[in-house]
Amino acid sequence: MTDDQWDDFDEKTLSIIQLCLAPHVLPEGLDKTTTASLWPTLATLYMAKSLANKIYLKEHLYMFSMAEDNPIKNHLDDFNLILVDLESMDVKIKDE
Repeated sequence: MTDDQWDDFDEKTLSIIQLCLAPHVLPEGLDKTTTASLWPTLATLYMAKSLANKIYLKEHLYMFSMAEDNPIKNHLDDFNLILVDLESMDVKIKDE
């Protein structure tokens, strides 16, 4: 690829990532001009294993309940997603 083609590709990639960001995260990524400059910002926001994140995920697990109109498959998928998030943060949950 030429440098111009690479710059166009990077610009399109950056735009697509910015379109997929949640509204509360979007201001953090709008000032970035390249994908390489956006990536560390997203990594610090989403990969942080802070105590607040761990507490939030534990609270989400402990308060998790099934809605009446929600199919059991969706409920199990949501439950497993919470467990995967907790496991990725090295939080141990006992099988009680």
